[in-house]
Amino acid sequence: MTIDLPIPPPESFERQVRDCLAHLYDFSELQSNPLSSQIAPELMGLQRVQMVRRILIETVEQLKGRETAGIPSRQERVYSLLSMRYLEGLPIQEVLQQLVLSERQFYREHQRAIQAVSQLLWDRLNTYQSQDSAISVKSEMQRLSRQSTYARLEVEALLADAITANVNLAEHHQVSVHLRTMQGLEDFNAHQAVLRQTIIWMLSQIITHVAAGSEVALSAAVSDHNLTISFEISGDDTNIVVLRDTLTDNATASEFLATLRAAIAVTEAADGSYLVQFQLPRVQRQIILVIDDNPDAVALLERYVTDTPYEIVSANDPTEGFRLAQNLKPSWIVLDIMLPHIDGWKMLQNLKSHPHTQPIPVLVCSVLDNPDLALSLGADAYLRKPPDRLSFLQSLQRWTASEH
Repeated sequence: MTIDLPIPPPESFERQVRDCLAHLYDFSELQSNPLSSQIAPELMGLQRVQMVRRILIETVEQLKGRETAGIPSRQERVYSLLSMRYLEGLPIQEVLQQLVLSERQFYREHQRAIQAVSQLLWDRLNTYQSQDSAISVKSEMQRLSRQSTYARLEVEALLADAITANVNLAEHHQVSVHLRTMQGLEDFNAHQAVLRQTIIWMLSQIITHVAAGSEVALSAAVSDHNLTISFEISGDDTNIVVLRDTLTDNATASEFLATLRAAIAVTEAADGSYLVQFQLPRVQRQIILVIDDNPDAVALLERYVTDTPYEIVSANDPTEGFRLAQNLKPSWIVLDIMLPHIDGWKMLQNLKSHPHTQPIPVLVCSVLDNPDLALSLGADAYLRKPPDRLSFLQSLQRWTASEH
């Protein structure tokens, strides 16, 4: 039987941990430490520093042990040393007095403490990095789809943005990319940010995998209520098998397609060119507009409508919610009362007094137990927050049934 021992962090990592702890409350030093970019690569500035500080403190707290019969364990002493020296910022002499340590003992225990916290942090970072990439992509897609504006799609502007984002990459790979003239495109509603990232990603993969000197022409057309975005590839020596696998058998592609309910097809034309087609269906599901600034509450309702005829579109800002209500004409509006910038009751009155939103049924969902007030102000239904799945779906179905 083989036992996998933890991989010790390199000395450079330990030095970085020690320096970060020594400057735990120094913004500029903490921001410039190389360890910060490893801990929070997706953040910048103050947000990165705050995240790094929080994770360092959490890691130190993991060392906190239990005393046995009033006698501190070695782990407890290691924790106390780090906590006093770095979290509380006590000078070394005061730490020596409180822990009853000689200076020699302090530096010996200090080295053990740095090694211990470095190992914990090293294991934590390696665990995150070794997780399946589909998990992180999926969580990001869920976050992006919740925050993305769901609105009418300007296809030409979308494709032009994708070309602009990839212009340096295309130049590096010696690939020519241009946009064909398009006419007669119908209006489509879509998650703007998610679709934009999808098309940018697809174009980047095509540029990377085609041969130098190739040309890629982007166009779009509407057929059978589907929007098809086409990438026509002209050139020699393109490995179409590798490109097809990259675009269709890939964790990132799978999450993009699942989020948008889209599909990708790669075919070869008679003249030897290749055609990559991204097909986006017109949404047939009933849209439920959720106006709530609590992402956890929105995520709960998204789970509730999984495998149902409903689709959640959310707005965490009342102004954005009112705009979406007018543009999307959702089947339902789910309205929280505790909203930023505007009182939820006022928002309800605005929705029920505007001619474009007045016919849309509003379900008030709030921690405030005041259904009588909600109904008197025009709400069509009321649920206490957080609702259970059955009550939520029954409220939607009850109104749908009454409409038919």
